[in-house]
Amino acid sequence: LDHSSRVLTMGTQLVHLNHVELVYTTFDMHCHKLAYDDVVRRDRQNYRSAQKLCQNSVIDCLEQLISGNGPVTVPNAAILGTKTYLTVASHYVSIFEKPSASLSERIFHAGVVATFLAIWHNYVSQNPAQYLATHFISRESYTDLELSCHMVVLLISYMRDSFPETECHLNQTGSDPMERLFSKLGQWVGNHRVYSYGDALINLGQMVRIEQIRLDPNAPSFGRPHPK
Repeated sequence: LDHSSRVLTMGTQLVHLNHVELVYTTFDMHCHKLAYDDVVRRDRQNYRSAQKLCQNSVIDCLEQLISGNGPVTVPNAAILGTKTYLTVASHYVSIFEKPSASLSERIFHAGVVATFLAIWHNYVSQNPAQYLATHFISRESYTDLELSCHMVVLLISYMRDSFPETECHLNQTGSDPMERLFSKLGQWVGNHRVYSYGDALINLGQMVRIEQIRLDPNAPSFGRPHPK
């Protein structure tokens, strides 16, 4: 929302954190429920703060500014892009973190996010006045989100078909175990961030064997592995 080299644009509308700052300064805190650190982003890994930015109270305040029904009576249509962006973000957060959502509702949220992002991507790529590198989210973010939404639907279907008696906990997916595995794989190659599928396949067997030895009380002891 406040990237130094990107100007996120939906249609002709700008998407920017300044619009959220306007909500913070215009409305009382009980209306938007934001803190100062949520608007002035110092910690970009603060997941709780990111959740608060796309909560319904913030989106409702943006809608009041757009329609002119809030403390500012002059309608401001320029905020529509930010409101739409945060609404889509709210759908994504609801997939994993909304306790009351049913599995069918989570699939709906995933469908909204995947479909909207594809439409937005195509619009920017076909607009001669806009560029994906400037007016759209990063390629990595777009790919991650699309894969994540499809993963949700596939996982729900798999759990339904194979483990119908087990609850599907989407909020526990994609966490540290895989991150630790990929990080360890990177330590086995020259370039820690780049390795082929074949490299991963070969090194994974060696890593599993070393882990078996490490957990065997009668085997030689290794040095303590890196906490990652």
